Amino acid sequence: MPDESPPDQGEPRHRADTGSVPVQAAKQLHKPWKWLIGGVAAALTAVLIATLSTLPEQLVDVPRLQDKVRTTDDLAITITRANDQGLWAMISRERFTMPLEQGSMTVTPAVMMEQIIAAGGADLGRLRLLMVLEGRSAQGLRVTDIRPVNVNRSAPPGGTRIYINDEGGPERTDALAFDLDKRTLVAQRLTKNEPAGRFFEGVTIPLPDREQVALILQFDLTKYELVTFDLQVTYLIGAEQRTKVFNDKGRPFAITGENCTAKNRFEYKSAYGWTPEGKIGEVPPPGKACKWRP
Repeated sequence: MPDESPPDQGEPRHRADTGSVPVQAAKQLHKPWKWLIGGVAAALTAVLIATLSTLPEQLVDVPRLQDKVRTTDDLAITITRANDQGLWAMISRERFTMPLEQGSMTVTPAVMMEQIIAAGGADLGRLRLLMVLEGRSAQGLRVTDIRPVNVNRSAPPGGTRIYINDEGGPERTDALAFDLDKRTLVAQRLTKNEPAGRFFEGVTIPLPDREQVALILQFDLTKYELVTFDLQVTYLIGAEQRTKVFNDKGRPFAITGENCTAKNRFEYKSAYGWTPEGKIGEVPPPGKACKWRP
């Protein structure tokens, strides 16, 4: 946007003649001149980079120079839920009426899950995320750590429990796994559903410019509590360490255990699952005994 600063206090102010043709012409030419200057500046920057690129690497760090003139983030991340295990398990904060018609959902499970989570609900027991990282640095970068941050623990929700096994897509068994029952959350390598040591122990994820890598992140929880968190990605560009923190569309990621009450049993306002007739519908809430821990 043009930045027209007011005249200095010591300068006299003159009223412009709005009917004057020269004044109108000057206003019309004002913006094109600014655009022309901006275009020339961009062209000169491109020429400068091209010229410096021909110099020996000992004289100039061209990738670093290219990064300085870029306007995009050096690391792009997209995160979506990965329902590759065919299980829709969640608990709502309040009673939830499932959108059903003749035993079939009138919306997709993903839409229903989004509605529940937006209203304060959470995934039950396990949360799997698909994280796609894209490098946007001419110097390239290396991801050195991914972990939950801003972790908060509270009582689990006791609204509507939904537990539906469905046919999932091809399951990816290699993942970064986090055991949320523990207080120290470090990414573990999950190979064929078995822990195989720390993921980032002596290992980084290289990301050349404009290249992508897809990761499955798996979070497991058995304790009777609600855990919310953001995700932090730590990476290196050259020797400089940087971090980015991401959440779930403006809210923290959430996962919950069962709602075990002081009565030493699971309690819910309602529940949905497969009925004996082989349809999805309301079912009796589980009333199993459990050991409540304050």
